[in-house]
Amino acid sequence: MYEQLAEAGLTKAEARIYAALVDAGKAQAGAISRKTGIHRRNVYDALERLVEKGLCSFIRENNKRYYMASEPRKLLEAMDARKEALLSILPELEAKFNAVKQKQETQFYKGTEGIRGYLMTSF
Repeated sequence: MYEQLAEAGLTKAEARIYAALVDAGKAQAGAISRKTGIHRRNVYDALERLVEKGLCSFIRENNKRYYMASEPRKLLEAMDARKEALLSILPELEAKFNAVKQKQETQFYKGTEGIRGYLMTSF
């Protein structure tokens, strides 16, 4: 499951943490760290990225943060948003790619006459 989450755009740590949150329901960063084996500081960083992506949220209970996974459908929404962003710049990227591709030129030289011709035009 982690590989598929990583292919969907999450880092390996984010994938493991998201899966742990889905299993746990809600958990503190320390518990997630113990469950996943990821260092607690890295868990906090990944949780912040997941919150930014809308894939998890947190609540405060007794001055402690508990993190919860968002609906798995949010993964599809995030992928769709990334796809739309790429589609919006695709024509511009293709135009630049084709412009550079047309400028490229390959010349082949064969035999001693070809090498002599190359040396005459190069210097």
